[in-house]
Amino acid sequence: MESYILVIDSGVGGLSILNELKRAYPNENFIYVLDNLNSPYGNKSKKKLTNLIINLIKKYVLEFNIKLIVFACNTITACTIKEVRKAFNILVVGTEPNIKALKNCGTGLVLATAATIRHSKVLKQNKTKNIALKPLKNIAKLLDEDFFNREELQASLTKQLKRYKTQTNIVLGCTHYYFLENEIKRAMQNSNLTFFTSIEGVVKRVGYILKSENLSTSNQKSGVVLVVTTKEDEKLIKNIKKIITFKHFVAI
Repeated sequence: MESYILVIDSGVGGLSILNELKRAYPNENFIYVLDNLNSPYGNKSKKKLTNLIINLIKKYVLEFNIKLIVFACNTITACTIKEVRKAFNILVVGTEPNIKALKNCGTGLVLATAATIRHSKVLKQNKTKNIALKPLKNIAKLLDEDFFNREELQASLTKQLKRYKTQTNIVLGCTHYYFLENEIKRAMQNSNLTFFTSIEGVVKRVGYILKSENLSTSNQKSGVVLVVTTKEDEKLIKNIKKIITFKHFVAI
């Protein structure tokens, strides 16, 4: 029975991580669950989100041979990963804000959802007086609704970031924001911002687990990628096809 790596996010943000996972591990089979039925995750309580994610994982564990789970979302990592690890005998890789990268910068700004800022242990453990935490409202939702039309999104970013224009080191604490570097530069009126993401760390961690746990797939030339939306949305599927950087996948 073929095994799969299950990748979960509430929208298009996690496709940034899926793109790099597919590039780094082309032989692996992936299932990307874009949970647009319950999007956005950032405005839900920890309890509600935990129950939601556990039930979502159960569905795919029953249907597929899942060997590894990747949370391509800072919010569900911060809110649910501890409980998910208890509920399933499957290794889980989370995505956490790369705030540690700011240690050599002196000052910085972390952009994330309110839920991530409220519950992330990494942020709490590494926060200093010189690091500002800014929860962005509705940005992930606007990106999911219309990935290629960002006029309203740009206006919202500009309004929300106007008081942070002196910051130059930016941690993107939501995978949706990885697609918005240019919009953030315009909002902060600075084309020389330095951005820190978690993509490299997640990809390396997945590789380490595949090797150390003897989970790697090496007997096939190219793995299967299934992209699943939890609510039918033709426009979203069309956008996914433009966002994904690899050639072959099946949208369900």
